[in-house]
Amino acid sequence: MIRKRRATRVAALVCVGLLAVAVAGCGGSSSSGGGSGGGGGSSPSGELRVGTLDQFQNPNPFNVFHVIDYDILMLEYPFLVQYDESGQVVPDLATSWTNSANGSTWTFHLRPNAKWSDGQPMTSADVAWTLNTIIKYKAGSTALWSENVSDMTSATAPDPTTVVLHYSAPVAAVLSFMNNTPILPMHVWDKHTGGKEGSNLKSFKNSFPDVAGGPYIPEKWDGSTFLLMKANPNYYGPKPHIENVGIEYFTTPDGLIQALKTKAIDYANQIPQSNASTVKSDGVVVNAYPAVNYLGFYINAAPKAPHQELLNPLVRRAIDIGVDRQAIINVAYPGSQAGESIVPPAVPGWSDPSVQPTDDPAKANQLLDQAGFKKGANGIRMADGHPMQYTVIVDHVQLGGAGDRVFQILQTNLKSLGIGLTEKPLDPNAWLAADYGTNNTYDQLDMGLETNAALLDPGFNLIYFTCADYGAYNWSGFCNKQYDAMYAKQSATLDPAKRKPIVFQMQKMAQQLVPAVILLYTNSTDAHQPGWTGFGANPNGSLNYFSKLTFTSIHKG
Repeated sequence: MIRKRRATRVAALVCVGLLAVAVAGCGGSSSSGGGSGGGGGSSPSGELRVGTLDQFQNPNPFNVFHVIDYDILMLEYPFLVQYDESGQVVPDLATSWTNSANGSTWTFHLRPNAKWSDGQPMTSADVAWTLNTIIKYKAGSTALWSENVSDMTSATAPDPTTVVLHYSAPVAAVLSFMNNTPILPMHVWDKHTGGKEGSNLKSFKNSFPDVAGGPYIPEKWDGSTFLLMKANPNYYGPKPHIENVGIEYFTTPDGLIQALKTKAIDYANQIPQSNASTVKSDGVVVNAYPAVNYLGFYINAAPKAPHQELLNPLVRRAIDIGVDRQAIINVAYPGSQAGESIVPPAVPGWSDPSVQPTDDPAKANQLLDQAGFKKGANGIRMADGHPMQYTVIVDHVQLGGAGDRVFQILQTNLKSLGIGLTEKPLDPNAWLAADYGTNNTYDQLDMGLETNAALLDPGFNLIYFTCADYGAYNWSGFCNKQYDAMYAKQSATLDPAKRKPIVFQMQKMAQQLVPAVILLYTNSTDAHQPGWTGFGANPNGSLNYFSKLTFTSIHKG
């Protein structure tokens, strides 16, 4: 299925080409503030025209879903810490931090005299309010960020530049979690904490220009295809070189690639891997990075799953080893690496190299025979009196045509096992609703196909399949007490040398229990016009949700 271009795409492209006109009349210099990264010097100038196949949909941080939403959050808001180009944690809003010997408290010292884009002071009170609000409503409106405050009991602000995080148990992934938690302006958001479980937080409609604390302010958004961002004059960090950034959503890869070829855009974020050689031959600079993103095939493992046979580990393992991953890579994601472990190899030092995929349809059929599910005359197995025929929800916005091609291969592979599949394309919001079901009970889902992204600490990957992550990034409803106990153990182990064997053991457990079939690890590929400097410095892509450093250092010449 090829998605049709929307009529608004042409109008949005004109808007990108006229950035200077778009920001005319839109409303201190920033301090360099220390820490890592380039920038500083003269005032920012010029424009950067960005094209993406990932549609920015949610300016409200409590509703984000797409990777581009998280990328924008990184540029719009302060985070306590960020990652540098070598994958090391470095300062962002926090300049330094310490933790107690038992891991019960973490103390962060913040940049002094920081301000929000509207001139209001940015202090530890904003940090404490953000984290305490997430804790308070983590079963409701802030569930999306609940894993980031795992075992955190409170955050306190003893003075304007110090915030202390208090934990009921040690958490090894604190810095990684804080890298993924945007700090919000309390004076804007505090008034929207009403409603059941803080529901007003999710329903709040951000106004534009938004109140920002990062290097860029979201200035204008057409609600669909085009976002304009403007350099924040109050930014506490190194001053970005580019004054205006226009981000346009393209509905097809062909449209994005054509815009690169005709120089209608300066930078393409996350181009399809299959298009890399095409644009490189036209003189465009292409950068490819091994990413921590993976494509997952989610099989409902929740107690209220409509098809209880899918909870059987033999069925799940049979599906895992019955999939031809290399065919998927060849047809839909060329250049990717076949997946199996729930911790991608790009998470430095934490992926168990012994956890490798197996392609063995004969063994898969044996496992299904062992489970007692016999094939009928039509070749489809029967389970508890009904055929093993399932619906696969596919995010057709995020995956596009590649998702359809992956589904077709899965359909063929599983048919040879006696399992029938039907595709149901959904937009991201409908996908999540169908996935979570009624009150996060997963009572509607059979199977789902979706990409997922993680951080550079294994705790963030492992938590996706804990019972506590229901309604957040646990997309298969998997819940296992032994797995949860091991997660708690690795999380409380602060010594990396002692933590690593536990993390490896969890990956082996996941291989057997299959909380999700990890199909492949996608590469992160982006491209830019020659004449630009600063792209390609970060192994996670130039526009990413780990760091502001690369994007603020980009400049012409």
